[in-house]
Amino acid sequence: QVDAAARDAARAGTIARSVGEARRDALLAAQVRLGAGSAACRTLTVDVDTSDFRPGGQVAATVTCAVDLGDLTLIGIPGTRAVTASAREPVDTFRGTRP
Repeated sequence: QVDAAARDAARAGTIARSVGEARRDALLAAQVRLGAGSAACRTLTVDVDTSDFRPGGQVAATVTCAVDLGDLTLIGIPGTRAVTASAREPVDTFRGTRP
């Protein structure tokens, strides 16, 4: 699910028209993906790299989810484990963007 959240975040960033929208849309996409599944993120961090946000460029997203181990096992092991995934998606060459 964290892999899918990173992919969704990067893709949402490429569809946006500006850097600010790309960051906002990427965060929202990751939140929606992880809220829709069974992963229980104690904390969610989404880092969006828009340094190459331009037609023909790319957007990268790194999603880190601190998973509560008690939610993953039947015996209730205490603690958390960070699960991280990254994805890169190309911005369409003919897409209009603004800074």
